[in-house]
Amino acid sequence: GSSDSIEEFQECIDLLHEIYSKFKDTHIILLGGDLNENASQFSNSSKRSKHLQEFMKEHNLLTKDLGPTFIHPNGCDSTCIDFFLYSENFSRSIVKIIKLENIPGNISDHYPIVARIKYEYCIHNKPNKRICSTPKINWDKVDIEKYNSTIENGILELNKNLQSIQDIEHAYIDLNQLLSKAASTSGPSKQIRKKKPKLQVMTPEIRQAITDKKNAYYDWKQNNRPNDPNNQWLQKKKVTTCNLRKECRLTLAKQQLERKSELINAKSNNSNLFFKLIRRQRGRFGMHIDELNVNGQKYNTEGEYWRALENTLQILLNKVITVNSTKHILSR
Repeated sequence: GSSDSIEEFQECIDLLHEIYSKFKDTHIILLGGDLNENASQFSNSSKRSKHLQEFMKEHNLLTKDLGPTFIHPNGCDSTCIDFFLYSENFSRSIVKIIKLENIPGNISDHYPIVARIKYEYCIHNKPNKRICSTPKINWDKVDIEKYNSTIENGILELNKNLQSIQDIEHAYIDLNQLLSKAASTSGPSKQIRKKKPKLQVMTPEIRQAITDKKNAYYDWKQNNRPNDPNNQWLQKKKVTTCNLRKECRLTLAKQQLERKSELINAKSNNSNLFFKLIRRQRGRFGMHIDELNVNGQKYNTEGEYWRALENTLQILLNKVITVNSTKHILSR
């Protein structure tokens, strides 16, 4: 090693000492790795061994001797420098510590060491905290008189006998709640709009097409949103979008065919169901006039409707004139 190997070793021991001193009261600590020193057999002639021994004694740390763990370049097992360090209280949770020797794929000059421990960990379910956003008040539409009267009535109910800091804090909270209440009650009520379904139909095929479209969009976005028409991610996004629209059109066409077949079958088998389906098919245009029949003559367009109405009024007017003329002649 370098000429400063002892100082570097001391710095590492000091860092471990700082970590252990900080977390030993709140955490269970298991130290493990290549210590570059034998932690089971200390030497009085080695300064590094002395520093390690002092660290382990100060924190009451134990370890287990696993035999040589370092392999010399000549291929022979050399020294034991890999250890697990643990507190005496935690020793009962150590099931076993072993050295893995027969690993064909090990290309390191150290044998791996494994510690099997018994430990129980409790997972505490944290309550879901609902984040409430502060509503924005449109002061141009606030009822100022109601706002002022709410505050005036609320101030009369506040505690005015403030004798301690806690009283002041409670009064401050009550005042903020009063202002929020006055703003929310005097402002315009927010209209809740019902969300309309984005798609008129939903089938497993459409649901799968939506999933494919979302995945394609995610891949396109992850690849920096390319705009090249020949880019595979952009083409995939366009293809999945086209497939989704295609599935929606096919499903709507199938539904229309089913309605028509149901209507045809009901016409010959069930007249009540037939007229019910007709009314449902027309929807809000149920009262719409498709054809007008006046004195045996049929009118189908809007211009013909007005001409039919004009002819009908003229016929009624002629009848009224004829009746009045007859009455006048009879009265003479």
